[in-house]
Amino acid sequence: MNRTATSPIAVGWQVNRCLWAAVGGSAIYLIWLAQTGNVRVAPNVALALIFVGAGNAALRTYSGWRRGGFNDRRASWIFNLVDVGILSLAVYATGGARSEFWLLYLVLVVAESTTSTPHDLVWLLGITCGSYGAAVSADGLSSEVWLSWTPRVFVLMIVAAFARGLASIQTGKQAEVSRLRAEMAAVNERGRIAREMHDGLGHQLVGSLVRLELARKLVEKDPSRASQILESEVPALRKAWGEGRDAAFNLRAWEPNPGGLAEAVRESVDLFAKRANLEIDLRVQGKIPVFSSPHQLDILRILQEALTNVARHSGATSAVVELASEGLKLMVSVTDNGSGMDALALQSGMGLRSMRERAERLGGTVEIRAASDGGCCLELAMPLNSREDT
Repeated sequence: MNRTATSPIAVGWQVNRCLWAAVGGSAIYLIWLAQTGNVRVAPNVALALIFVGAGNAALRTYSGWRRGGFNDRRASWIFNLVDVGILSLAVYATGGARSEFWLLYLVLVVAESTTSTPHDLVWLLGITCGSYGAAVSADGLSSEVWLSWTPRVFVLMIVAAFARGLASIQTGKQAEVSRLRAEMAAVNERGRIAREMHDGLGHQLVGSLVRLELARKLVEKDPSRASQILESEVPALRKAWGEGRDAAFNLRAWEPNPGGLAEAVRESVDLFAKRANLEIDLRVQGKIPVFSSPHQLDILRILQEALTNVARHSGATSAVVELASEGLKLMVSVTDNGSGMDALALQSGMGLRSMRERAERLGGTVEIRAASDGGCCLELAMPLNSREDT
């Protein structure tokens, strides 16, 4: 499987550009305060805060890049606690109640409001408000401290509630969009299979009926010729039966696999290998993230169509299916050991058009090329940042 070279800096910016913008702006502001003598700690301590903050941001970015998203609850809590601690130290170092660094608490709370559960958000708000209170009251609980801490904590709570409400609305809309996409995908799939049955299976059956009718008429006049026709039509009818079986298989009710995409691919590959009597080696690389039901269905349909082409046209005895998470991309490839496929037939085939339409919905591409051993390789490449988490 080909790997796409991507700059680490570009990947880091794509994964969490808002985080890096906040870190960069905070570093510049803190350096300016240190240069003007408006910090109560030594300049070396201020620089240490900058490096720790940048290091935590780098670990966040690396974790999100390697995992395909920020879905690890334990890791997220560790990063959040480190962020709260760094912000509280920055607030204390730059004047306590007079520090403007409290605004970064808003960035943290808003970011987590869109992804955390209500229970986790309440805990994060409590820890944030308590940590902020400790930072501003280090010099004593004066009226100035109370007058600055109280309204700012109130603002934090209001912003968190508002952001959480917007996130809930967005989640509901995404669920509705996912449902509509699933319905559209099912309608399009039925239409595609109907066209295939009409253009392929239908024509084959009509041709077989004509030849069988001819054989019936030749039974008495030319028994040898009639026998030849009957023998030649057996493989054709067997092929037509196989295509009808495949169409029925693809029209069956589909439910997303609770084990995720990797488990769904494994189940689909095992089932196809048994039905087609084909040896298939499945290789999974990296941590495969969670996909919405419509996206998981599109990926599986592309894989099934690719395997069907291998079984029908390539004359292969074995195939390799690779599923890999590479940086910000998901790669799915099917490579066979057959005699290769007619490129012109593939370009004009309805199956390939269907695969490319699905890939476009995923924001990706489908490419076909010759394999190193003379077979054929079909590869789907799609960006992980276009997926919809369930």
